[in-house]
Amino acid sequence: MLIKRRSSGAVLALVVGVAVLVPVQAAHAATTPYRGSIVSWNMSGWTQHKGAVRPADVLAANVLKRAPLPTAIVVNEMCSTQYDQLVAKLGPSLTNTTPGYKSVPNWSLPNFSQPGCPKFGNAVFYLGDKDPSPYLRTYTAQASSDPFSEQRNLICVAFSTVATSTEAATPLRICGTHLHPTDSLAALQLGEARKVVGDYNAGTTATLLAGDLNMAPGLAAFDDWYNGGYTEADLSGRTRPRATTTSNVKLDFGFVPTAKATVSTTAKIEMQYFVSDHAIFTTYFALKN
Repeated sequence: MLIKRRSSGAVLALVVGVAVLVPVQAAHAATTPYRGSIVSWNMSGWTQHKGAVRPADVLAANVLKRAPLPTAIVVNEMCSTQYDQLVAKLGPSLTNTTPGYKSVPNWSLPNFSQPGCPKFGNAVFYLGDKDPSPYLRTYTAQASSDPFSEQRNLICVAFSTVATSTEAATPLRICGTHLHPTDSLAALQLGEARKVVGDYNAGTTATLLAGDLNMAPGLAAFDDWYNGGYTEADLSGRTRPRATTTSNVKLDFGFVPTAKATVSTTAKIEMQYFVSDHAIFTTYFALKN
């Protein structure tokens, strides 16, 4: 009987010890700020590949080799065939052999109807719970009002990140865009994006913007970003930017709201010679709380 009592007491002590430890671990996880990354890439899906899936395969391979996986992926100049390939390699699967990225396309040419490229535009892929009502905006400022011409647009998805052993699931919003190559028109479109992103950041959820903005960072159109509460992902600075294109200029950006997050390390820029004239651009960020 004495042995049994001692055994029961030992078991009770062990159970109590576990009960004390579990809340401490949960509290630690809940208070660790989220850190993540956004991969953005103009894959030149039509101009260089005419809808062939090679750039989608290149992007998927780049994403899948990373640990941890990127929080989100912003894709520009993408044919619907390439989008389908990315969904097959990165999206949810019945066998759980893919990462399970949710995704939202926004077709700037929904009736492109070219061989190998029925639709053309942009997409945001993200890891987390599904956004039931993503924000899709076609900019007011366009090169042409003809609905069959390319209509530049913006995508914003709001979701909770995937919880880990050290980080709680955290509300986040990622916006992706591709602006017109004419500076004056791109500036107007960027102004529209700034209003949307700024309004979101006036709330409680951190909202980040990434994509091909088609302007050099020294232009006045970026003043409200660099001097207005945002940090750009390339910490080399606005006056000494690293090139993100084969033409040796910076056109790809990631903007992080300084009130809610920091750029945790400078952007990674990976040129993709013979695949695209743009580099794969990675924004690294850490939320403040």
